[in-house]
Amino acid sequence: MERQERHGGIKIAFLDGPLQLRNAWPVFLFSVITPFQGSFAWFALNMTVISRLFWPGDSFHPLEIGLLYGMMNVVGACAKLVWGRLADKHSRKKLLAFFMAWFSTMFALLGFIPEGMGNLSFYAFLSIALLRETFTAELPTCLSYIDDAVDEGKRSRYYGATSLVQSLVTITVYILVTAVFARHWRLYFWIVGLAGIFGSAMIAINAKEPKRGAEKQELKSVLRLEGLTYRYDLTREAVKATILTRTNILILVEGIFTQLVWGIPTFLIIGFVQSPPYNITPFSMSLFFVLFGIPGVMIASTVLARYSDKKARESVKNRIYIIFFSISFFCFSCISVFIIPLDQFSPEEGGNFFSIMGHGTYWIAGLVILLAEMFGTSYNVNQRPLLQKINLPEAQGAISAVNLFLEVLANGIGIIMAGSLLTVTGNNYAATVLFLVSIATPGIIMWLLCGRWIEGDLARVSELLKKRAEEIKSPT
Repeated sequence: MERQERHGGIKIAFLDGPLQLRNAWPVFLFSVITPFQGSFAWFALNMTVISRLFWPGDSFHPLEIGLLYGMMNVVGACAKLVWGRLADKHSRKKLLAFFMAWFSTMFALLGFIPEGMGNLSFYAFLSIALLRETFTAELPTCLSYIDDAVDEGKRSRYYGATSLVQSLVTITVYILVTAVFARHWRLYFWIVGLAGIFGSAMIAINAKEPKRGAEKQELKSVLRLEGLTYRYDLTREAVKATILTRTNILILVEGIFTQLVWGIPTFLIIGFVQSPPYNITPFSMSLFFVLFGIPGVMIASTVLARYSDKKARESVKNRIYIIFFSISFFCFSCISVFIIPLDQFSPEEGGNFFSIMGHGTYWIAGLVILLAEMFGTSYNVNQRPLLQKINLPEAQGAISAVNLFLEVLANGIGIIMAGSLLTVTGNNYAATVLFLVSIATPGIIMWLLCGRWIEGDLARVSELLKKRAEEIKSPT
């Protein structure tokens, strides 16, 4: 729908697309920058390289690298819990600009650590990385921003579009970090860090703060009126009526279990194939993920996201069923990778991607990775809209912060457990994966329980919002 706005007496026409991307461009900017700074790319794909940066001449240090990777997630989870509540009380625009400036500056500082000094290099890197994570509540802020900038009925497609943008950028990142990181890792940290600082300035100067509650179905017609705003704060009664519902609690608790397996593709699988006797180089691994992982994300971001929105309009329970099957198949796909009899290569052969793909076992493994990425993304494009729908506008930052805290914490613990189990079992990857998946199983079952109570919990939230809409229209 085309609309016009006046700026200094000049009419400017905008074309609002079906996903309202224009309203949420700061979040899309994060989607472009995050793949360059996200540890799932530059760190995960270069774990063996980073290990050699600290301890040149040594074999891979899974315990220390797993601790580093996991602790970044744990500290980041705590930061989201502490700072995420700010999104419900303060300008999301200013918070997004600050968070991006902070973690981009710290990212640039990683380029100054000493190289080849063993534990000294490791602890210097660890200190800056953890300091960077102390102010990383950008995701709860983004989710709160989206809740007020994107229509409820288009959330899966919006998150799918965001995932699609990230996937397209990630193709560049995968190839870039594996091609240049080993030799030019300092330049990578400096250039990407400066780009993030520039992005934070763009948000601070040009972003527009969305009106809180503007996209809730019960409040839309009221908040479109000039001068009417949603000014409710999170009270004890509201917490009891919404946040402490059985559905909310189950969704939060299941994340503790299911997120333990979320680090398997980026930590265990990469470590598995990059180590002897497979010896797949980081560059070959990046091309492998481009060929198989990215299409999986793209299918989920487009086809499955649109399908999810369609089924959610029929019944909110359909999102729960989609999530249940997505996690189940994701776990099954992760297990399958480690039981495929992959062909083995010398270090020189592991750098020849076309030679690797001449072996049929790697095509089978690639198809399994495609399915894992597809189901993992399908979970994300359904879980977030569901959580936003059953919570009040003034609770979006808080509930997202708690959810992300538990998920990222569990993911970090899972990575630390994986590194520890590999050390204890003598690098038995299959046993490690089976152990993590067995812990995740109760969380998968919890999603079926959510289907029993979600409609009643959603009805209570809807009634409360309708009551508040009347209060906003007729203040006493």
